[in-house]
Amino acid sequence: MASFVKFALEDGTVVYIESTDTPKGSSGFPLSSRGEHPSELSAISFEQSIQSVRKMAEAMVHEMREGFVQQPDEMQINFGLKASAEVSGLVVARGGPESNYNVMLRWRQKEDKAEKKEEMPAKEESEA
Repeated sequence: MASFVKFALEDGTVVYIESTDTPKGSSGFPLSSRGEHPSELSAISFEQSIQSVRKMAEAMVHEMREGFVQQPDEMQINFGLKASAEVSGLVVARGGPESNYNVMLRWRQKEDKAEKKEEMPAKEESEA
């Protein structure tokens, strides 16, 4: 049975992540047969729901990038969203058997960076 784990961002924004189980001591809740959990649910607008997901993604990108001494040159984070009546908004859905997020970080060697700069076309200067 799926449950949702509630996370609060630093600014108080709440994000729900779908889970197959709920760790002890978490704020997750299983779905009832009617999909209700009265103490957790409140109606929010679609825009508020999208804003919550955007803030969650922004926090994730910031923490992943800033957490490294040498920041990655590329970062890719994939996650799925699911509209859920149970939490009255969008939730981060499970993508695979055990994952909600797929993260790829890439560091380029110095030679790769130099080659990439050389590949970029030079700006044409206009004659006056």
